[in-house]
Amino acid sequence: MATKWNLIVILPATLEPNGTRYMRLLTAAAALIIPTLTMGTSAGAETFRPDDIRPGTAIHGYVLSDAYYQEMARVAQYWDKRETLDCGQRYKIKLVRLMVREPIEKDATAAHPTGGRWQYRFSATRCDQTKLFNMQVTAAPNGLPSVEPMMPGASFTNPQLQRSAMLKAQQGAAALNPEFANCKDEDAFISDRKVAVPPRELGHGLGGWEEEWTIFACGKKFVAPVEFIQGGTKGPVVNSPPNDYFKRQKNQKK
Repeated sequence: MATKWNLIVILPATLEPNGTRYMRLLTAAAALIIPTLTMGTSAGAETFRPDDIRPGTAIHGYVLSDAYYQEMARVAQYWDKRETLDCGQRYKIKLVRLMVREPIEKDATAAHPTGGRWQYRFSATRCDQTKLFNMQVTAAPNGLPSVEPMMPGASFTNPQLQRSAMLKAQQGAAALNPEFANCKDEDAFISDRKVAVPPRELGHGLGGWEEEWTIFACGKKFVAPVEFIQGGTKGPVVNSPPNDYFKRQKNQKK
């Protein structure tokens, strides 16, 4: 079951103030980006799409307000607690990317939007570690927005592809590591993701890339290499480990 909570405007000081906010737009294959949806506009509300969220605008100030930076720290703390990480330091938060999944509807006089869905990718540093996290916010017509911690790390996958990749990653980790295969942990989860091989052409109209998915289970971390192939008639194909993984491992030992 997905974990969600309502936006809390005032939180304990878990966020270390950072006077300069950073935004870095990352590029990904267009087919992998969830399309922006069109929504009806409530009376008196203005609709904001990605290009409308510019520095100096009221909506920019809202989505990048201190309250949301505190929520980012709260999301990082949520995942760290699942790994039992806590050194007592404050988080240093840097925004990496803001993604508007559904246009934001907000009246100029209202405290919060009445419609829309947007996501944050951000880095959190503490305990001498920097990790990437993701957070989704969904507006509510008559209340505070809900905040949902999403799968940590960076990936070119959309939520639909992530669901099939999760199962494949577990199978790949079990195939490569007997200790994980023998681990019976119902609370196992994906604790990190990173792109290992960037998108490339594979020939015959196919393209693909590879990622490393880290699974936290039985108190340990297990890394599963995951391969994504696009362009076939059956849609994206997910393999873990990649089809030529063992061949590559053998060649590296020569």
